[in-house]
Amino acid sequence: AAVLRKLTWFSDCGEGRLAYNWQAEFRSRHIWHHPALATYQWMMWMDTDVFCTKPWERDPIATAIQNDLVLFFDNYPGGGTRELATRIYDAFHVALCKVSLTTEGQLESVLGTEQDATNDEYCNRARIRSVHGFFHITNLDFYRNPEVIDGIEQLLGDCFLCRTPDDQLIVTIPAVILAPSRSWDMRRKGIKLDVFHNLRLDGKDSEKTMGFKQLWKLKRLRQAMKDARGVCPVTERT
Repeated sequence: AAVLRKLTWFSDCGEGRLAYNWQAEFRSRHIWHHPALATYQWMMWMDTDVFCTKPWERDPIATAIQNDLVLFFDNYPGGGTRELATRIYDAFHVALCKVSLTTEGQLESVLGTEQDATNDEYCNRARIRSVHGFFHITNLDFYRNPEVIDGIEQLLGDCFLCRTPDDQLIVTIPAVILAPSRSWDMRRKGIKLDVFHNLRLDGKDSEKTMGFKQLWKLKRLRQAMKDARGVCPVTERT
């Protein structure tokens, strides 16, 4: 109990701060069952340091619904790992040897056998890249499906607050194995939202010279978002 009293959100848990590891744990395992989402089929996730820079001409949620997508994401790749080959096989009974994005904007996978999952020259040391987690839309019915939930639990195991796999991989792996043709990249499907995160627009176009506050001061951005000006004041730095 004395040790617990010393814990703060900034305590180091071995793979990073407690706060960051807990959000990854929550987004990987607990969010799919959260009672606040129980009556919803679709979830749009935006990190707290993601900002809109213009009105959206096309509704990405409408596109997801109309095309019965399971995952609609703003950027790929957002990270990756070489450490999950056997766990992926145990979770979904197939080896995941490669993840890529087609020119048409759909996720694509190369799958293999149990032997492939332990072959260092093929799948075992393959780098599995993930969808970027700062902004995406997920079909909650898909991620609540028992096959997906059981697979997620197998991937995570009994390790609490671990980040291998992290929430980005947990969102990506079931989608690319079970429904790659229903996992789309927004820009490659013609939806350019220009959301600002970590000095980039949609995770792609660099805005390295400024943070969001500086970007907002530009006349073109203030004009584009004039209806939102003063409604939600920005008080935090990215």
